[in-house]
Amino acid sequence: MTRRAPRRTPDRAPSARRDALELAALALLLFAVVWRVGEGAPAAVEPWLRGGLGLGIAVLVGVDLWRARADPASLGLATTRWREGWGTLLRATAAGVLGLAALGAVAGTASLEAARLEWLATYTLNLLGQQLLLQGVFTRRIYRLAHTRGAPRPERVAVLGATALFTALHAPNPALMLGVAIAALGWTAHFLHHRNLPALLLSHALLGATAMASLGPGPMLDLRVGRPAWERLRHEPGLRGATVETTPRADGAPAGADGWLAQVGGGEGVGVLVPARPGVGRDPHQLDPGVGAGERVELLH
Repeated sequence: MTRRAPRRTPDRAPSARRDALELAALALLLFAVVWRVGEGAPAAVEPWLRGGLGLGIAVLVGVDLWRARADPASLGLATTRWREGWGTLLRATAAGVLGLAALGAVAGTASLEAARLEWLATYTLNLLGQQLLLQGVFTRRIYRLAHTRGAPRPERVAVLGATALFTALHAPNPALMLGVAIAALGWTAHFLHHRNLPALLLSHALLGATAMASLGPGPMLDLRVGRPAWERLRHEPGLRGATVETTPRADGAPAGADGWLAQVGGGEGVGVLVPARPGVGRDPHQLDPGVGAGERVELLH
């Protein structure tokens, strides 16, 4: 009788412990970047700290992707798989787009100006990195760990684990986290079955742009995450319906220039100082560049 060769797992890590430690280290570095650790540190320290965080992420991700170079399908980069699964994903994406648009219409927060071209260009590059991170690193590594540990359903563990980690990186934006969790569940399950990264990129772009245009100006906080979202959540209850009074900088910079402070008056936000950036928008931290010193303006809500 001929003995059957043991089943091999593609891209199996030589050490499950090392795999887990590297994944944990990457997650910690990503959370540090999202929450802008080091911001406000001494000028001589901040660039080195932020650069070190970025370098650490690049090294961990780069090493992981280098290990997977022999199996491009594990990253969704095998062109032979790029024709798979389009119908199912596009139908689900269309349903999501319609749902988001309907929610935006009901909430009264829809604004096509929110998803402007400059934002879309930046977001397109950003989502490429997000999907490579979600599928090529999180999903692949967690699946590999679950398989190595003998989990009965490693695919399910990978979908749930990668979704949970990806969603946590969008904290503390509750509405965005809910949307991301739903989308990431579908994306990771689709990826494990079809390994079609371009299809996921298109789905991500369509859903992200719709979310920004429908709920971004409202409950999704302009799709902010980490410290910017936290600052928005802290200040927004007192900002609604309040007025803003500009305070000139010591160097006499023109109204609306970077570095101005807006002092909130009225409601619970009395005396709160928030950074004011040039440009008009629904963001309560933004003032019209034409506002003069000491002039009171209504927030754009």
